[in-house]
Parts: sequence; C-alpha cells; structure tokens
Amino acid sequence: MLWDNRLVFKNRSAPWFALIALAALLGGFFLSRQLGEVPVPRLDGGTALPQPRPVAPFSLTDQRGAPFDEQRLVGTPHLVFFGFTHCPDICPTTLALMAQLSRDSALSALRTVFVTVDPARDTQEVMHRYVEAFGGNMTGLRGDKAALDPLAT
Repeated sequence: MLWDNRLVFKNRSAPWFALIALAALLGGFFLSRQLGEVPVPRLDGGTALPQPRPVAPFSLTDQRGAPFDEQRLVGTPHLVFFGFTHCPDICPTTLALMAQLSRDSALSALRTVFVTVDPARDTQEVMHRYVEAFGGNMTGLRGDKAALDPLAT
C-alpha cells in the first residue's frame, strides 16, 4: 500500500513540475527578448524610430556656411527639427528641450539639428545667431525647397 501512495504522489507532482519548468522557460524567453531590445523612449510628441532609416541624398548648408549632407548623419543618433527662426513659441521651446537633452551625459552621442523651412528670411547669419542661442552644440541647416525636400521626405 505504501508503494501505491508514493506512486500516486509522484504522478500528482509531475504535472506541477512540468508547469513550473514551462513557466520558467517562457519567463526566460521573454526576459531575453526584453534585454536584447533597445528601449524606445516615451515621447510626448514626434516620432521615435527604433531602427535607423535610410536618408535620401541631400545637400544643405550649415550656420557657418559649410556643406552638410546625409553622410554627416551616419553613425550617430540625431534629433532633427524642422522650423523657422521667426516662430514665436513652438520652435524655441522645442529647440531649448533638444539643447537640454544634448547636454545630458547619458546622451553624449546625441546630435541636434535644426532645419529651417524659411530659408529666405533665415539667412546664414540669422541661423548662426539663432542656434548659438541654444548653447552652440546645435547645427542649423538651410537650403532652398528643392534641397530641403529629400531630407524632409
């Protein structure tokens, strides 16, 4: 009779052990997937791109008059904002936030780029003064509509 009780006990515990093992395997699987992914930050606005996107060839001019093309974006994370220097509130607020993020030591590789959509008024000199007001680490870009379209797309 003792043998039968042990056999019954073993048969009742086997499904529990299998269930625990399955739960541990599934937990390990999901944990490994979470650890292997780059977390996407929560944004109040904008678009987070978890994977790099190809950028069409473009050629613009920075606030110092130097050429700036798509190759300057390769290998480094960038925050790119399109606006204009005469924008009364959204542009300066957003650029101030971008400048603050670029000063965060945890984001030391982050580069910030401001692209004007009003190149007629936002001359090189105006762009230079404007982006320098945000701490000097920002790149200001300008170009005519045809030059802006590939980057904006």
